[in-house]
Amino acid sequence: MARDAPGFASVCYDDEGAITLLMQRLYDRGHRHISFLGVPHSDVTTGERRHLAYLTFCEKHRLTPTAALPGLGMKQGYDTVASVLMAETSALVCATDTLALGASKYLQQQGRDALQLASVGSTPLMKFLHPEILTVDPGYAESGRRAARQLIEQIAGSVDPRQIVIPAALN
Repeated sequence: MARDAPGFASVCYDDEGAITLLMQRLYDRGHRHISFLGVPHSDVTTGERRHLAYLTFCEKHRLTPTAALPGLGMKQGYDTVASVLMAETSALVCATDTLALGASKYLQQQGRDALQLASVGSTPLMKFLHPEILTVDPGYAESGRRAARQLIEQIAGSVDPRQIVIPAALN
């Protein structure tokens, strides 16, 4: 799951679509200074694809990108968020909920409550602790259902291996 490989069955998240949904929602709400916290490009899906989607959106809408790619952890989000915050930054998109949790702690300590946070994941912990954070669900539950269905169909011989991309949804 979450990896695409030609010739093999896979169920993947729409990483580009997830970031584009968040960016578009923020843009529609008037944000023009949107920073990004992500994951190194060595992680193709969560890292490279999500970061490139951010850069593509910025280029298309003539926004100045400000990004850092520290990793997946809360502590990395906490330790790195200051490097992407400019005086004019009004929103921050995080590639994962865990990065957003770390960034949120830092922002609370600094009194930057007006900054809109957004993240990919929409995990129950995030929704419970920070319902104010704009989240997108990459389709965790649906990907599990689709992977199981595809496996059953392949065992039965009724379908060839194929790639299924699960669309993201704003919450």
